[in-house]
Amino acid sequence: MYAMPVGVDNFREMVSRDYYFVDKTNFIKELLDNKNKVTLITRPRRFGKTLAMRMLQEFFDINAAGRDTFKGLNISRAGEKYMQHRGKYPVIFFSLKDIATGNYQDALRDLCGKISDLYAEYG
Repeated sequence: MYAMPVGVDNFREMVSRDYYFVDKTNFIKELLDNKNKVTLITRPRRFGKTLAMRMLQEFFDINAAGRDTFKGLNISRAGEKYMQHRGKYPVIFFSLKDIATGNYQDALRDLCGKISDLYAEYG
């Protein structure tokens, strides 16, 4: 029986466990086909932005190269032209969703803390 993924924004967890899941991996194909230098993704709150970014991270990140996360999903059937990008790039994931403060000073402090954590992880 499948479970509802309430609060799950980790793509790998979503596809590896028995969660209901809508395969949106064609988004990766669209990004590669468009060849844009920048893509702006705007959606309302709770609309799957973090999950989509985690999906991109899992696909492109060199640290995820050995995983078979995309086996059987749409992108894996799109062809080698797309799959050759799998696990080939360094990816830094940065989300602002946990910065929820009431004022500028606290938000700036939290932002600096997140940047410092990233630097410690990748620096």
